[in-house]
Amino acid sequence: MNVTIFGATGGVGTHLLRDCLAAGHSVRALVRDPTKIPRDLEAAQVEPLVGDARDPADVAAAIAGSEIVFSALGGDDLKETTLYSVGGGNIVDAMERSGPKRLIVVTSGGVEREPNANFIQRTLVFGGILKNVLTDMRRMEERITASSLAWTIVRPTRLMDDPATGNYRAVERYMPKGAARINRADVAGFMLKAAADDATIGKIIALAE
Repeated sequence: MNVTIFGATGGVGTHLLRDCLAAGHSVRALVRDPTKIPRDLEAAQVEPLVGDARDPADVAAAIAGSEIVFSALGGDDLKETTLYSVGGGNIVDAMERSGPKRLIVVTSGGVEREPNANFIQRTLVFGGILKNVLTDMRRMEERITASSLAWTIVRPTRLMDDPATGNYRAVERYMPKGAARINRADVAGFMLKAAADDATIGKIIALAE
């Protein structure tokens, strides 16, 4: 199957890239820096396309001919941003205009008020450190959920770099009680499984160990 990944060189995206290739999919990855693609994957069925998700033309070229689109857009900058809303909006626009209809996107816990969040998560993390990022992710989610696409939104809790365990909770919309962390590799694994599971279409899924 032909798939497109946005954010393929990020923490979740790199795991997703590996998982898609291991499953036998042909992958096109829109990347700003192709040297960040792991060297052991350079000879695999991955087509790097240099560009930026904030450029509508680059996004349109990236999804052309694909059957499934994944977005793992992200960055290290916690200042005010439009990466998610502009990039996500470009993805939705291109897909609605001429592309595939199946879209799986990762955002984050805390995009909306979390009834099960503890005091530190609610005030320091969601209301402080991640406030700017979550605000723009919320804009992206609103654009996606209002679209005509077959979308799934994945909201992980705190992301860790340990190997995948397959031992995590996946619940609708809100973080489960006691949610504290999940491995990036498990998030990627869930996203790939969700792509083949029609029961996740139109759903927002929260992930946590």
